[in-house]
Amino acid sequence: MKRPSEQSNLEAEFLTRWRQLAPRGLPEPVGQVKFCGRKYAWDWAWGCSKVAVEMQGGTWKRGAHNREPRYSIDCEKSIIGQCLGWMVIWLSGPMIRDDPLTWISIIADAVKTRQYIQSGKEINLNGLDKRKRPG
Repeated sequence: MKRPSEQSNLEAEFLTRWRQLAPRGLPEPVGQVKFCGRKYAWDWAWGCSKVAVEMQGGTWKRGAHNREPRYSIDCEKSIIGQCLGWMVIWLSGPMIRDDPLTWISIIADAVKTRQYIQSGKEINLNGLDKRKRPG
């Protein structure tokens, strides 16, 4: 896990926005969650629902995430994570700065939905249990 001083400004901004805008009762994300034998780490993750957020800084100034070999490493990490059941959400700085409510809401919905699915409970569609569904 990164020490607080090593956390990027964008990662810190995401956590601040999560704390301000996420619905009450949802867990906070954990930073630098390792997976695949500790080879990779998500910037932010909710292990209970297997939702990960990757912050992509420097998108307009050819930052490390946009150049080789870092780009290929990020692609590899995303593919392996998805194969292991993670939902990976990629956010750029402008996304979290310009429209944080939309993106935090989408992530919160994913965390809630997948947390429910991970619990092994049957999803209730349109408020109807399968046994009560007409037809």
